[in-house]
Amino acid sequence: MRVGTALSRRGARVVVLLVLALAGAQPALAASEDAQAQQPAPSATPQTLIGVQPAPAVPAGLPLSNPPTPPDSYSQPVGPFTMFMEVLASASPSVNGLLAAPGCVTDSVYKRGMKLVFRFEVYDMDNKVRVTNADGSTAVVHVPNGPDLQANFLPRGGPGANDPNAPWTWVTVWQIDPSYPLGPVMYNVEVQTPDGRDGVITPPSIPGQPVQQGVPLMIAGTYPTIIP
Repeated sequence: MRVGTALSRRGARVVVLLVLALAGAQPALAASEDAQAQQPAPSATPQTLIGVQPAPAVPAGLPLSNPPTPPDSYSQPVGPFTMFMEVLASASPSVNGLLAAPGCVTDSVYKRGMKLVFRFEVYDMDNKVRVTNADGSTAVVHVPNGPDLQANFLPRGGPGANDPNAPWTWVTVWQIDPSYPLGPVMYNVEVQTPDGRDGVITPPSIPGQPVQQGVPLMIAGTYPTIIP
């Protein structure tokens, strides 16, 4: 009888301990879940568009013994305008929430939804000066199947740049539409000056290969190429 009573009491103590343990664990579990809910969601990792992978080594090429002769068009006068163009992946996020890594670097491959920067200089070949907005000149980047992008003449780094030695260039931003057609973007730049001259400059670039979903892009070309 005493043995049974002892076992009964011991069993009761075990049950009480289990109930207390469960009761004590529930607030801790709830607190843990609340803490996780209050933590900010992890930020999206930028997708790198520039990469290097191992490949078979290829010997360096030898200097050309008989280089080709340039076409006659390269001996003709240039004008009335010419330009130097940089196409960059922006260092700031796009309106679609995409961020290039690394940013502020020259590139030729851009995902839909990215922020692309056209940064360029325009030279007046008739008057041997740079074209700026000081006299009312304008520059517009025409993107096929996209917007006409009015450029501004600004110091490198934007309107807030405080480096007195920063170079000034024409600059405009293209927020690439998430549904923009895939493939090379063969843009041009239209320049107008107050004296009535109007020139359309097509960059000396080459288009890359057509882009298809699921097919690796081997050669992007020097025009911007839009990928999924």
